[in-house]
Amino acid sequence: ENAHKTTTVVFDKTGTITHGKPTVSYLGIISHNMSFCRLLACLAASESGSEHPLAKAIVGFVKSALCLDAVTAQVSDFR
Repeated sequence: ENAHKTTTVVFDKTGTITHGKPTVSYLGIISHNMSFCRLLACLAASESGSEHPLAKAIVGFVKSALCLDAVTAQVSDFR
C-alpha cells in the first residue's frame, strides 16, 4: 500500500479542476480574411510582452504550431 496518498483537490476561481499550467486546447477561427499562420503570428505578437499565464499559454501554442524557438514580433500601442 502506498503511504503517500493525495488528499487535496484544488479548484480555480471558476470551480474547474486546474492542472496549474494553462494550455491552449482549441482554436476556433471566425474570420477568413487572413492566413492561419498570420493569425497565429498576430496572436503571439500581441501576447509576447505579457507575463500572464494565459498569454504564456498562447505564445507557447503558437511557437509549437509554427515550430518557432522564439517570438520576435513586437506590438506597440496595444489597447
